[in-house]
Amino acid sequence: MFIKKKIPVSKTNLPHHSDIYPYLQDIKNDDSTCGRRPLVNHLKTRFQELFGTEKGTVAITSNAVYALANTLKALDVPANSYCLMPSWCSPSIPYAATYAGLTPYFVDVDNDTWTLDVKNTVESLMYIKQEIGAVIVPSSIGETINTKEWDKFTEETGVPVIIGASNSFDNVTSQSKSVISDTPIVVGFNHNSLLCFGEGAVIVSKNKKLIEKIDNISTFGFGDELYKIYIGTNGIMTEYNAAVCHAALDSWDSTRAKWNTINNYYIETFIETTLQHRLSFEYLSSTCNIYLLANNADSTIDYLKSKGIEARKWTGNGCHNMKEFQNAPKTSLPVTENLISSVIGLPYYLGITKKDIELVVRTLSSNVYGKKIHFRNA
Repeated sequence: MFIKKKIPVSKTNLPHHSDIYPYLQDIKNDDSTCGRRPLVNHLKTRFQELFGTEKGTVAITSNAVYALANTLKALDVPANSYCLMPSWCSPSIPYAATYAGLTPYFVDVDNDTWTLDVKNTVESLMYIKQEIGAVIVPSSIGETINTKEWDKFTEETGVPVIIGASNSFDNVTSQSKSVISDTPIVVGFNHNSLLCFGEGAVIVSKNKKLIEKIDNISTFGFGDELYKIYIGTNGIMTEYNAAVCHAALDSWDSTRAKWNTINNYYIETFIETTLQHRLSFEYLSSTCNIYLLANNADSTIDYLKSKGIEARKWTGNGCHNMKEFQNAPKTSLPVTENLISSVIGLPYYLGITKKDIELVVRTLSSNVYGKKIHFRNA
């Protein structure tokens, strides 16, 4: 069958080169050494202003793996201890724990939030006999994670927590006063992020000593006076990547407005159907996920592909099914296994048209429920 048009699941939305160029000129004209990272340091200030936090509350790394791993190191988590995390998450999370010298331990997610639940995590501490060094709680769908609950968890158990908020950048910025606490929040960025500038990550916490330590570990372990403080690594964001990020931040308000339009139209289109989605009028996510009651994620992806529509499982088949982590310890994972077979990501990117969204939803609804949908504005 001839397919006239393919609708991709995502598209990169990097800033235009003309918007990046002034920052590249700043690099060229700066008289200080490259190691001083003027653009990266200015980025910290801009993110602190965006989050409404004080100076010294933001660290920046070249990617999310370094951000998570170096935060674990800065928290002095005991080597070879367990790091609790969901299996239904980005592989960057168990990779980071392994890189930090910990052993990933996969636990099941909550059926409603699709991420770790405080109560269930406390119960896990009771029956896991080996030492638990840390917990990583990722935001799966862009929702707000209750950091106050996790602050209390750390206070009562002594186990540090890291919030993985790559899908929750919009929530962290819009609700920063209630979200940001001593518990470190890691926001990773990539080609699919709401704020798109390539790879990078921001760590934000009110614990300034922790942020300073993360910064030092990420710069080969050196402090401000260029003497060795910690065993570190090269987790530095390049000045070039910082230039692209500055350009992306310059247009963030207009970029967010465009994302909001797409988000809202998807939600309004879903109202015409009985499809279960996880988008919200209250916040923006970087993905559009659908829950399929028939547990037929793989066959639905194949069907959409045959119609010229790309879809994917953003978390794959779970980290516990990856070759690298098949032998990692885990609890029973019934909710995770259900999500693996039931959740798919639909096309969601800047530039997708209303007609494309209607075609995606109409095609999906027809396959899932055998019903043809006629939109009022079609």
